[in-house]
Amino acid sequence: MEFTTLNSNNIYTIPVGEYFDKDCESCFIVYSPLANIFYLSLPGDVMKLEEAIKNGQSTDLLNKLLDQSAFKDLGNNEISTDSFCTLHLLLNEKCNFHCKYCYSAEGRSSAELNMDQIKTTLDYFLSSDREAVRDRTIMFMGGGEPVLSWKLLEKATLYAEDFAKEQGIIVHFSLTTNGSIMTDKMLDFMKEHNFTVQISFEILPEIQNAQRGSYDAVAANLVRLTEKEINNYVRSTITELNVERILEMVEHCHTHFPLVKKMSCQQVVDPSYFTDKEKVDDFFNKYFASYRTAEETANEYGITLRSSSSHLLNCSKRERFCYNLLCLTPYGTLTMCPDVSSPNERNYDSSVIGKLENDSVKFDQTAFARLSNGSIHTIEKCHTCYARWNCGSGCPSSRRVQSRERYLHVSSYPQSNGRHHPSARCGSNLPCLAASPRHHQGLPSRGAGSRDSHPSRGPYR
Repeated sequence: MEFTTLNSNNIYTIPVGEYFDKDCESCFIVYSPLANIFYLSLPGDVMKLEEAIKNGQSTDLLNKLLDQSAFKDLGNNEISTDSFCTLHLLLNEKCNFHCKYCYSAEGRSSAELNMDQIKTTLDYFLSSDREAVRDRTIMFMGGGEPVLSWKLLEKATLYAEDFAKEQGIIVHFSLTTNGSIMTDKMLDFMKEHNFTVQISFEILPEIQNAQRGSYDAVAANLVRLTEKEINNYVRSTITELNVERILEMVEHCHTHFPLVKKMSCQQVVDPSYFTDKEKVDDFFNKYFASYRTAEETANEYGITLRSSSSHLLNCSKRERFCYNLLCLTPYGTLTMCPDVSSPNERNYDSSVIGKLENDSVKFDQTAFARLSNGSIHTIEKCHTCYARWNCGSGCPSSRRVQSRERYLHVSSYPQSNGRHHPSARCGSNLPCLAASPRHHQGLPSRGAGSRDSHPSRGPYR
């Protein structure tokens, strides 16, 4: 079936019958991204919409699908260095783990920030003279394990609090850690300064020990963290070892860590896991099937289960995958992504947007403009992709890490005779995400009514 008139009016028809074990074109997602609507529909009802728009007829549903005026202001809006509202302090490149899929492993060294570098950056980031929002976030991360630079983390936190108060800025703190090192003193400090702590943890003992190690130590520290009532969540990397075991992860978390109420899944980005397009398809089909099943159980347990693609479910609009992120590396250089921290890593040189010089922050405006202008308006493959307004072009770091063959396949927009094929997917995998039995025929699902007020803060470690 072809619905070219609907498609030409930014109303997309995606056959998804195979996701319900039926004929491919037995069911369609009707998707109007700029009207903020997607729903499941039968072919006959989609054909009625196609004929109505061809004949200039008006129906309540068609009018809603065509009501895209709220988002016509979305254009290639420029961003500036003045807008940064999240600062990643990559404290070091040291780590006590050897995770098999780690993207930053090639950058391991003894490099570490010093307090003078941190003060200079905080003076800029927390300044009230900048036009950024008053609420700003400092995230302690690393090309390695930030807790290995704990004294530095303490000093940076105290300095940031004092300076933010002087400037009339509200500052929030977060820490991303492998969870293997947590003393009582550390926990008390996190509690006192209202940290949000992300524990990178695979939850299932055999998977944790295979991919990261030290299950017992991390599990014990997670229990202590939750008992202290420190705001936290568990972030798990999903690989071929656990892609079909997300439900088990939820159940294990509920049983063994009952105080943990937030879980996040991040698909692995290591290109060695996906050597051909068939493996890509197989992995993502398994992932979304497993995630959907686990999500239902998580809801029953009172656990919030998120995915790196969760923003797609509410049809939130985005022109860029992420922005407003400033990262200080252990080398005193500035990037826009925490995935890039070391000169030993690929694409480091092309990712640097500035440096610390003479006790001040110096930006390379040319480099910044080049990196910040990557959006659905400037990336050619996005121009004809039905999911572009929700995907926002996909993670730039992932695009650089992945092989060209894999990226072209995942980001492609296959078309046959002007219609969408069910295997078509950009980086968002929207068909898989949206094809859920909870969306009934003829009942539009509306997401957020505006663009994300707080854009994605980039990939997790």
